[in-house]
Amino acid sequence: MTYAEDSRYFAERQSIKRKCKHCGHTQPIHILLDKVVCRWCHNYIFRNELDEFKYRLREKQIKEKRK
Repeated sequence: MTYAEDSRYFAERQSIKRKCKHCGHTQPIHILLDKVVCRWCHNYIFRNELDEFKYRLREKQIKEKRK
C-alpha cells in the first residue's frame, strides 16, 4: 500500500469510531450497524442520536405494551 492509500484507509477508519457515553471507550461501528455493544462496559454505543432515539422509543413502547 502506498502512503496515500494508507492515509485514506486510516481516515475512513477514524470516521467510523464513536465514543461510549458511559465509560469513554472509543470503538468502530460497522457501516451496516446502528449500534454495537461496548467492549468495556457492555452498554450500547449508537451511530448517531437519531438511532439512539428510535431505540429508546421502541424500548418504551414495548414496556408500555407489557403493562
